[in-house]
Amino acid sequence: MRLNPTPPDQLCDAAGGDLDRAITEAGTKDGGFSPPTLAWVLDQLPVESLAASSGLDPAPLLRVRASLVKRLLSGG
Repeated sequence: MRLNPTPPDQLCDAAGGDLDRAITEAGTKDGGFSPPTLAWVLDQLPVESLAASSGLDPAPLLRVRASLVKRLLSGG
């Protein structure tokens, strides 16, 4: 059962958020935040097992994570 038909890579847009702005402003709200740290945390998430336990295909989630990690590490 899938509750939200929005593809994972469009979730931020669907929620009305601006991911780039949120990442840029995060450091002003939390002095310990850094894009490389967030990239590391995301890279450590066990996406495959989380997806399996929810009955989801991990492939699109892995693609979104890889894309986001790449953006965070490249500075934009």
